[in-house]
Amino acid sequence: MSAIGLSDPVTIAALSDALTRAGVEGLEITTRDGHVRIVVSTNKDIEVSHLKVAPGNSADNAVIKAPIAGHFRPVAVENDEDAREISQGEILGFMAIGPILVPLVATHSGLLRRQLIAPETLTGFGTPLFEIQKTP
Repeated sequence: MSAIGLSDPVTIAALSDALTRAGVEGLEITTRDGHVRIVVSTNKDIEVSHLKVAPGNSADNAVIKAPIAGHFRPVAVENDEDAREISQGEILGFMAIGPILVPLVATHSGLLRRQLIAPETLTGFGTPLFEIQKTP
């Protein structure tokens, strides 16, 4: 059995058509090589987003992942500024599930290098959200 080409437009189109015919609103697939989310809205528009999987935690870096599926709401909207200093336990954002907000807490002190997802993006469990460069 061969692997599915998640970046192949023909494969994405076939998956989108199958989802639409089946009445499914969306599909999310994560592999070690990447992540794809296909959302079919009620007005027949199709949204496809790709994400390269962020590097995992290492001695120098940590990745904050979504603890639950929901809409991603960072505390500060990402801009073109350099990395900023953060403290362990600092709230970096929230996952919103309707009126419920689940905090996203920094697991390490360090430099917040990158926000990996745009605000208000519907994300699945385990989706990488932030990359932190650890400091001693």
